[in-house]
Amino acid sequence: MATIWSIILNRKDQLLQAFWTEWRAAVVTQSSGPSSAGSIPMLDASGQLDPSLLPPIQSISLRTNGVPNTTQDVLDIQQGANITVTSDAVGGVLISASSSVSNIVKVTLTAGQNVNAYQVVAVHSDGLAYIASAATLADADRIVGVAITSALTGNPIDVQQVGTINNLGFSFTPGATVYLGLTGALVQTPNAGVFELPMGVATSASQLEVQMGLPIIFA
Repeated sequence: MATIWSIILNRKDQLLQAFWTEWRAAVVTQSSGPSSAGSIPMLDASGQLDPSLLPPIQSISLRTNGVPNTTQDVLDIQQGANITVTSDAVGGVLISASSSVSNIVKVTLTAGQNVNAYQVVAVHSDGLAYIASAATLADADRIVGVAITSALTGNPIDVQQVGTINNLGFSFTPGATVYLGLTGALVQTPNAGVFELPMGVATSASQLEVQMGLPIIFA
């Protein structure tokens, strides 16, 4: 027969009770439902509580804009424009807005090539978004903003045109102008391209206030 466990317990359950009442409680490694009420749980052979001893867990689906994520076992929260994400040592996550987001202007385009977040993009004659470069003269008048999402060719990509972008990967000098560099880079020392285009001002080492200026074409 299977091993049956129990524990002798003592309790006081009467007003002014002088002596303890002794009773026996069952010890269980699995719950049998309501009939197991009052039983004491015990770890199983693996050193864990059997799932039957735990509250039921509702099914969780990870989604982005209502569409189920391809990977369901990883939740990766990343900060975006004016949004700061911080975590602590015990699994807590704090998502906070660093300032008003009402000044943000962005547009959703279709990527004409693979584009990474925080690259400057330009729209070509086919209406698709491509990585811009200060070395390409034709890009001087077709820059639309800074990508704030990554996208593979043919997929939607969000491009910010006005407002604050936060990225811990930035390493700006606060208060200095940020320019378009080569291959979509955001730089504070303009590269030796064929034109110069201010993209905004760094308000901190990891924050860019997007305010696109007019291009200066080099003779």
